[in-house]
Amino acid sequence: MSEGLPEVFQSDKSMFGLFVAEFKRWVEYWGLKDWELFFEHKPLDECRAEVLMGYAGRVATVSFALYWGYEPSEEEVCRVAFHEARELFYGMLTCLAKERFTTPPQIEEETHACIRRDENTIFREYWMRREKGKKKPKAKAKPVAPKKAGKKKCK
Repeated sequence: MSEGLPEVFQSDKSMFGLFVAEFKRWVEYWGLKDWELFFEHKPLDECRAEVLMGYAGRVATVSFALYWGYEPSEEEVCRVAFHEARELFYGMLTCLAKERFTTPPQIEEETHACIRRDENTIFREYWMRREKGKKKPKAKAKPVAPKKAGKKKCK
């Protein structure tokens, strides 16, 4: 490496694989199944990852940086994947906010789509943990049914 130039770390296929797996995990978690996803491992300018979205067709290309200024930890690679998945999560709101002719109902509709995803993921997970932690009431002794009188035989 030349004097004065910053050290460059090249991410490998295993880091890219971890990034993709974590990104897909969050996509699944948040129910972002309405997007067609493509992944790239390539040089990026001044960022560690990016998501480029085609809003009309809900197509996204997710890129992971080939070159880093340092060797990232596993946690950092996973955090970057989380961040980019969240970018996808809010992608339509970002798009609508940038549009010149966006209407308030469009923004409200997408806001509620995000909230519904949160209900189906974050809230559901919270509720399951809450219910699992509740003490179940002890079963009460079942009342004993009175004995039925025997049938009398006619003689």
